[in-house]
Amino acid sequence: MLLATHGTLDYRSPMLSNISLREKLRVVDLVRCSKAPALIIFAACLSGLGSTTAASDITGFSQSLLSNGCKSFIGAFWRVNDISTMFFTTLFSRHLREPKGEVAPDEVFHSVQKELFCMTHEQAKAHVQDLIDTWNAMSKEGKKPGRLVKKGDWYLKKVFGNLEGIDWKHPFHYASMALVGDGTVKFAST
Repeated sequence: MLLATHGTLDYRSPMLSNISLREKLRVVDLVRCSKAPALIIFAACLSGLGSTTAASDITGFSQSLLSNGCKSFIGAFWRVNDISTMFFTTLFSRHLREPKGEVAPDEVFHSVQKELFCMTHEQAKAHVQDLIDTWNAMSKEGKKPGRLVKKGDWYLKKVFGNLEGIDWKHPFHYASMALVGDGTVKFAST
């Protein structure tokens, strides 16, 4: 499961940290969940952080999700850049779906970080152009991608024009996400 949205860390009361959906989804809300997907990605600012309790426990999204059955969680360490986060999530999804039998999130995670670190301006433009082409093809097939991502086609075109100054070798772009839990659990790729 992938959620790309805004996140807020509440340092004083970590159980109130949240990500924005239609309503705020808080850490405390996840404690009540009875079952979680095997892999969850919160592509949201600060979603990979937590706070230490008086008993030296870490409280945050990762702890709540892992204790409810999630095997692997990916969240952000800091206030992330929208463009590099979009690159991370789309590349991660593509690598996870590549037809090569079973694949582990830690292998995909490492591959994506390496790919981002080595990204050239031309490769970044090609990636965004591929996303634009995929959007257009889905629209022609009547799949309506705009229902999930409002104004996504406009945003992709805007991103295409704003790639010039990105230094992909800077950790801000390739190292903003963290994988916690069992990164070796295998998923069947399609």
